[in-house]
Amino acid sequence: MIEFKPITLEDKDLILHYTLPFAPYDCDFSFGNLVAWSFLSQSSFALIGDSLVIRCTLPDGSHFYHLPIGVEDKVEVIKQLDDYAGQKKEVLKLRGHQAELRGIMEKCLLGKFEYKSDRNYFDYVYLRQDLVDLSGKDYQAKRNHVNKFSKLNSYTYTPITPDILPYCMELETEWCKKRHCFEIDGLRYEYRAFCNAVEHFEALGMVGGAIWVNKEIVSFTMGTPVNHECFDIEFEKANTDIDGAYAIINREFAARLPQQYVYLNREEDMGLEGLRKAKLSYHPTFMVEKCLAVKTNPLEYV
Repeated sequence: MIEFKPITLEDKDLILHYTLPFAPYDCDFSFGNLVAWSFLSQSSFALIGDSLVIRCTLPDGSHFYHLPIGVEDKVEVIKQLDDYAGQKKEVLKLRGHQAELRGIMEKCLLGKFEYKSDRNYFDYVYLRQDLVDLSGKDYQAKRNHVNKFSKLNSYTYTPITPDILPYCMELETEWCKKRHCFEIDGLRYEYRAFCNAVEHFEALGMVGGAIWVNKEIVSFTMGTPVNHECFDIEFEKANTDIDGAYAIINREFAARLPQQYVYLNREEDMGLEGLRKAKLSYHPTFMVEKCLAVKTNPLEYV
């Protein structure tokens, strides 16, 4: 019998044993996100053979499963999940990258599936070195922002350590007040996830950096790895009254990440026009096109 267990800090080593070598470039597999957002996603996991399956909860209360990761045959694991969903009188729902998901589901021979995707929640993935070099015509505007910031401000960069987290919290709170975050579901949830990340910063294995001007943090970023070669930027804030504050932390943090991280996942734009424009302006190398496969053929338990 498959048993799903809520993901907690105590599961870090076990989860990373599977995600670091096997996870796709999807930010939902970063341990920081799995724990910090668990109040909303209710993320849980099960081991099926030598594969990890992560289960989350949709707004309507139903469950979906991320495609299994590990050395086990994905098709066989998904067939077991189909049996499990049937026993629970639930419709089987699986989530993954569009092309991979469709290909695997066709091999499973489990009946008909409807495929749903939402461009607003596709992840933006960049070559880390592109964000460091900012070379070529495409990055002229970014170089201008960085150069202007550097010219007008005497700044320092420091890694985020527990003793400076309260200063990051101050900037986050001020940013939220200006945008009435607590009246907007998405921003309110992000603030709560950020608070969770700050509270458990070291236990989560969070890594971050901050830019200081006149003894004040004007921008910061932090996240956790998705896999061995992709790092996920989970939280990033800047004082928008200071031109280039976002651009400088983006470049400085990318420059200091270990060379093993070839890619940076900067997550989705949530359909926000300004955020989409900003993410596209950095010219993503590719998008993680997330898709949900929902079983549609009649089931005996319905």
